[in-house]
Amino acid sequence: MIEQYYIKTYYPLTIEIQYYGEVNLTKEKKDKKNDFIHGESFADGVMFNNDRFISVAYRDTDNKIKEKIIRKNSIFKKHSFLNYFIIIRGLINFFEGSINQMISRNQIYRKTNVTNDKINKFSNTLSVFLILIGGFILYFLIPTLITFYLRIYEQNYNILYGIEVLIRFFLFIILFITFNLSTGAKKTSYFHGAEHKTILCHLYGEKITPENVKKYSIYNPSCGTNLIFLLLLVSIPIFYFFNYENIILRILIMLILLPFLFGLAFEISDLIGIRAIKKRKKIISKSFLFQRFNTREPKQEHLIIAIQSLTNLLNADK
Repeated sequence: MIEQYYIKTYYPLTIEIQYYGEVNLTKEKKDKKNDFIHGESFADGVMFNNDRFISVAYRDTDNKIKEKIIRKNSIFKKHSFLNYFIIIRGLINFFEGSINQMISRNQIYRKTNVTNDKINKFSNTLSVFLILIGGFILYFLIPTLITFYLRIYEQNYNILYGIEVLIRFFLFIILFITFNLSTGAKKTSYFHGAEHKTILCHLYGEKITPENVKKYSIYNPSCGTNLIFLLLLVSIPIFYFFNYENIILRILIMLILLPFLFGLAFEISDLIGIRAIKKRKKIISKSFLFQRFNTREPKQEHLIIAIQSLTNLLNADK
């Protein structure tokens, strides 16, 4: 029996997640394809979601596997016309994914057995914005200010902008590698690999069994690991046209354009994944070296949890 929850109401500032009883989902390994499934891995489990459900499976402190299904409605289900606004769509997908991640983390790591969870929507939305602002300061503001003061020694704009881009990527690589050396990140990396293998098995139309899942790569071309790197790449030609003469104006323009560039990077990442799946290039994302730092070959215990999570999601409509 699987615990089932329901996002009962949307208040202006609060999401209420209510316990909805237990449901017995048929353990049928469906092979119906769905290209709109998003996955997320944690140190103790895996989450998969589509536009109707969030499915969480994890290993609890008693070493037993716990499974939960949460009903939810995507904004795209209510307002389907948003699918036609490509960059806006990518930005909304990012925010919805962040909220789904927060809900899943709350279900896995909550300390009490309460049946009702009230999650402050405003504070968590604010947290997402603060993360974006922090990323802007780290990867865009600091390199811009350093380069601006280097004008004392170098006047050639192309050289200056090249220095700014190099500083940006240097900070990203150093921080990315440092973060993924932590103990929690190492534990998550095994579930990350299991998540990738499981979703690829599903997208290629095979039944989701341990034998089939094991055949697939731990590298996924649609992985969010590539997102920040793609954001830095797409920003290079855009920000090139704003010089350092008016540094305040340059920073404001960069800040205004950043959300749209983030949406564009999300769309590019999604397109790469779709094209790779259609062409059956199972390990195309090995070219994205960053997944080598946060994705590892999972063990059987990790695969079982990822398979359980995705199977529950596919059967949730029953």
